[in-house]
Amino acid sequence: MREKSPLELATGVPDDDGRRWHLYTGPVASRAEKIWVGAWRLGFRASDDVVVVDGAPN
Repeated sequence: MREKSPLELATGVPDDDGRRWHLYTGPVASRAEKIWVGAWRLGFRASDDVVVVDGAPN
């Protein structure tokens, strides 16, 4: 994985780890068995990723 630029670090760009990230501002509906949820705010570090399996956080 490449190093992030200072701008990417300052704006909280997520790691390029093969997952697809989408912006949601309300409830998340998914047919997937497992999804990962995280939070980012500009200028702050990313939250821990939370794995949600069958609608319940693990």
